[in-house]
Amino acid sequence: MATLRKPAAAQPTGVLLRKDIQTLGIICENAHNECFKPSSYDLRIGSEYLNTNGEQTAIQIPLRNCTVIIPPLGSVIVSTHEIVEIPKNVVGKFNLRIKLAVKGLFVQMGTQVEPHYKGRLFATLHNVSADPIELKLNEEKDERERIFTIEFFFTNGDADPPKNPKEYLRLRDFIDNLSFTRSPLSTLLESFDAADPKLKEARELLGTAKAELKLAVDDEIRKTQEELTSWAETEVATSVAKELKEQSKGWRKLVIDFGIMGLIVVVIATIMPIAFSIAMERARTATLSDEERTMGGRISAIETGLGALHDTLSGNDKLEALSISLDKVNATVRALEIENSEMRRQIEELHRTGYTDDQNPGENPAQEQ
Repeated sequence: MATLRKPAAAQPTGVLLRKDIQTLGIICENAHNECFKPSSYDLRIGSEYLNTNGEQTAIQIPLRNCTVIIPPLGSVIVSTHEIVEIPKNVVGKFNLRIKLAVKGLFVQMGTQVEPHYKGRLFATLHNVSADPIELKLNEEKDERERIFTIEFFFTNGDADPPKNPKEYLRLRDFIDNLSFTRSPLSTLLESFDAADPKLKEARELLGTAKAELKLAVDDEIRKTQEELTSWAETEVATSVAKELKEQSKGWRKLVIDFGIMGLIVVVIATIMPIAFSIAMERARTATLSDEERTMGGRISAIETGLGALHDTLSGNDKLEALSISLDKVNATVRALEIENSEMRRQIEELHRTGYTDDQNPGENPAQEQ
C-alpha cells in the first residue's frame, strides 16, 4: 500500500518587509531604527575608508567630528557600519542613494549579496564632479552619512552553503589581495598635462575664473538682498507714516467735535440762569399788577357807596346815625389806605430785593447773612 507524502511548506516569495528584516535579524550588528524603511534599509558609512589614485594607500580612520572628503575626480573605498548576515533563502541587492548620485558620486561594486554571507559591505566611490564631496562621519554623536540602500528578496528555495565562506568584518580583510587601477579621468588629465603645459595653465585659469565668478555672484546676491531690504524698510516706513497721518486726522476731527459740544454746553449753562431770572421778574410784575388792580377796585367801590349813601340820607333825625356811620366808614377807609400803603411798600421792597438778588447772586455774602 502506497503512503501519502506530506506536502512541503510553501516557500515565501517577494520583497522582505521591515518586520521580516527585523525578525530574521539580517542586520545583525549596528542596526539603527531610523534607517529601517517599509521594505529596505539605509546602510551608513563605516569608520574605515581608503583613498586611492591608482596606488594603494594606508587605511584611514577619521578623527571624531570629522568628515570623509572625496576630492574632485578622486576615488575612495568605503565600508558599511552595519554587519549583515544573509539567511540561506534570502538574497540582497544594494546601490548608491540618489541623494549622493546627484552630487556627482559614481559607485562601483558587486551589487548582489549572496545567501550565507556575513560581514560588512564594500564599494568604491568616484567623485566625477569639479568640487569636493563631504560625507558626514561623527562617531561621538553617532551621526553617519547614509550611503547605500539595500533590499532583500526571498529565493525559490534554500541556497547551498559556499565551499569557501567569506566573512569580511574589516576593510583590510577585503583589500589585502586586491590590485588597484588608475582612474581613467585622472590618467587622461595627466597625459594632457604632460603633452601640453598650456592645458594645465588653462585649467588653473579656469579654476581661478570659476572662484572669481562665484565671488562676484555672491556679491551681487548680497547687494540685491540689501537693496530689497532697504526698499522693504522704506515701503513699511511710508505705509506706517500714512496710517499715522490718517489716524491723526481722525483724532483732530474728534477733538474739534468735542470742543464744539463743550462750547454749546457752556453757552447753555450761561444763558439758562439769565433766562430764568427774566422769567421770574416778569412773573412778579404780573402778580403785583393784579394785586394793585384788586385793591384799587375795592377803594373805588367804597367811595361810590359813600357818595350814594350821602345822597339818599335826608332829615335831621337821621343825621346822628349817619354821622356815626360816616365815622366808621372813614375809619375803614383810612385803615384800607394804611393797609394799601403798607402793601405797596412791601411790594416795592420785594421787587427791589428780588431783582437785585437775581441780577447779582452772591455779590454781598455779608448782607445775605
